Amino acid sequence: MLMSLPSVADFLRQNKLDFARRASEKYFDRHPDYKLWKSGIEHTLEDTAYTLDFLASSIELQTADAFIGYIRWLRTVLDTRHLDVGMILESLADIREVLKDFPEALSAATPYLDAAVSGLGRESASDVDMDRSSSAYLQAVLRADRRAAMTVVDECLRTNEPASVYAEVIAAAMHEIGRLWQSNRISVAREHTATATTQYVLAQVYSQHNPSSTKRGKAVVSGMQGEFHQLGAHMAADVLDFDGWDVRFLGTNMPHDGILAAIDEHEAAVVGLSATMLTSSSKLAALINDIKRKMPRARILVGGSLVVNHYIDAASMGADGSALSLLQGRETMRSWSAC
Repeated sequence: MLMSLPSVADFLRQNKLDFARRASEKYFDRHPDYKLWKSGIEHTLEDTAYTLDFLASSIELQTADAFIGYIRWLRTVLDTRHLDVGMILESLADIREVLKDFPEALSAATPYLDAAVSGLGRESASDVDMDRSSSAYLQAVLRADRRAAMTVVDECLRTNEPASVYAEVIAAAMHEIGRLWQSNRISVAREHTATATTQYVLAQVYSQHNPSSTKRGKAVVSGMQGEFHQLGAHMAADVLDFDGWDVRFLGTNMPHDGILAAIDEHEAAVVGLSATMLTSSSKLAALINDIKRKMPRARILVGGSLVVNHYIDAASMGADGSALSLLQGRETMRSWSAC
């Protein structure tokens, strides 16, 4: 009996370290000098295991686009750091060779490996156009200038509600920060500093604005265990708070059982889940299933880059809705509060 795609995904996850070691040894056999560099060995093993993790998740979700997106992201990371992009093609070929010993896994993985090789040659997105305010905010956080960042935001708040400023100025600038790191135009230190500066700005805005007088109900917003991108969920929690929700924000990398306990304790009517890492997709599905089973009246909204990039179908996982943006998420939850 042939293995199902979820079974193949589990098989790859369970054996990823062994498969990564085997694939890396093939690379080292062709490039023996690389084995003289200890950190090179470690990075090769780590990157190959990570590629296998992404491959497993893409197979499980039946979305080649997600795996293509990861491989193209990796290409940009290597290319802009003057590393040989050919390493990616070699790694994919080595993974294919290792899987030849496991025909069912190879059969399931081949369309995704082929799509990634084909997608590797496509052009990456060019620089994005930003409006004056988001561009000014971007420059401020790149300098770690908290006062300048607040000045930009305060000026925008004179004529715009906080939710719009979050979505159209801060979120837009921070998305660009991520792209600048990916293309090696800023260091990881500057990326972290920009994030810290933005967290300061969010705290200031939150302290200066009262929630709507409309009482919409109770909400929990969280990232799952294994998720380390908190800013999007943080902004979503603030936007809901401003809109009249009694929000409990759990942060990110929150254990599965902790999220369930918080929803139950808070008696939340709605739950917002942030999904940014493809490798967290199976945890997301399991969490949605448990929320629906234990608290069937709670409505679940999923946001984050996996939704924005159309890498997952939250509805097929059992969620009640998904959001491509902060403002869309707010509108969806508003409609639920009126029911």
